[in-house]
Amino acid sequence: MKKENTQELYTAEVKDFLESISEREPVLKGGYFLDTAEKYFLPENNVKRELFVLGTALPEEIFAALGLQPTWILGGSLRALEAANADVPRDTDAVSQSILGCLKLDSFTHNSSPTVIVPMVNDSLRKIVQQLDNRGTEVIGVDIPCVTDLSEIGDRFTPMLKELIERLSVRFRARFSQRRLLEAYDAARLARAAYEDIRYRTNGSTAMFLANTYYYTNDRVRWCQELKKLAEAVSPPAEAPRVCLMGSPVFAPNFKVPDLAESSGLTIVRHFQAGFRPLSDKPLEKGRRMLRSCAENFYTDIYSSSRLDNKRMAEEFRRMIGVSRPDGIIYVVLKGHIGFDFDLRTFEIIAEEHELPFIRIETDYNNNDIEQLRIRLEAFSEILHHRVRLKGNSNE
Repeated sequence: MKKENTQELYTAEVKDFLESISEREPVLKGGYFLDTAEKYFLPENNVKRELFVLGTALPEEIFAALGLQPTWILGGSLRALEAANADVPRDTDAVSQSILGCLKLDSFTHNSSPTVIVPMVNDSLRKIVQQLDNRGTEVIGVDIPCVTDLSEIGDRFTPMLKELIERLSVRFRARFSQRRLLEAYDAARLARAAYEDIRYRTNGSTAMFLANTYYYTNDRVRWCQELKKLAEAVSPPAEAPRVCLMGSPVFAPNFKVPDLAESSGLTIVRHFQAGFRPLSDKPLEKGRRMLRSCAENFYTDIYSSSRLDNKRMAEEFRRMIGVSRPDGIIYVVLKGHIGFDFDLRTFEIIAEEHELPFIRIETDYNNNDIEQLRIRLEAFSEILHHRVRLKGNSNE
């Protein structure tokens, strides 16, 4: 497929997605969040992007502490995925392939020869480092340690972040500032607290879109302010069985599973997935331990399928069930994301303990399986509606 045609298809994909979001939540139309998303996906031709970060496995405050404003590439686009078809094996996971495809689109690389930072959390991303290097792209691969003991996080991750800071300082002639690190860390905490407040006030797909926009802006103070203003205006979630969406991350513009779940008569009360930082009330230690404290706080809480042991995530899942009170669990596994299947049984057992119906959905970014998924989710929805009715009758 020619690059020009791929870019046109990508542009249409993004515009269709943004239109669907504005139709679902009209208060967003013409506002800050849709505008931020459009500028991220479809920037003006004079925008020059010099630094990319692939995925979400690095603390965003590290870049703010260096005075840098990276573009975060999350994946999520079917058209970007197709742009990379010739570059990857057929079993490459959709997120990694879509990320690589974005780097071939004018929307991201027009007028720029960027430095690309790749947190290597799986084999696909390790291969992407090699491919980018072979292309002549300036790439910095960051090997994310695989830890089994949370007490090891400070010792394993702090040197990794120090090395990254040193390399970025040289490349961009940037100076690391503890004051900026503290300000960015506090801004991130406030932003996640504001998001915790709004996500129960609106439907799940709108909340997931808003979570995505956190990575579309480098002004998280403004993002937090706009989110607080929006909280009073959004439409409330539908009265329907409540589900938690788990597993592989769902990134815009591919909201196939959440859209199908909501059209099947379900309300997503929580997306409990890899790729998004949970709310944390841990302060950042000051002084010589500040960077270590940043590493410990970020990598203790974040959920990654590359972890050999996600006990922290299991604990958070139990807590979430008590707070969000879901009626069922939808567990998404994108093809190629085999790490999430290793965690599957852990979450199934917890769901069984709470007598919550649990469904595993395996899919990718194309729409070939959309009718099959619709049938399965409608059947799951019927089960949950029946259980909710029985529960209501027993409480009368």
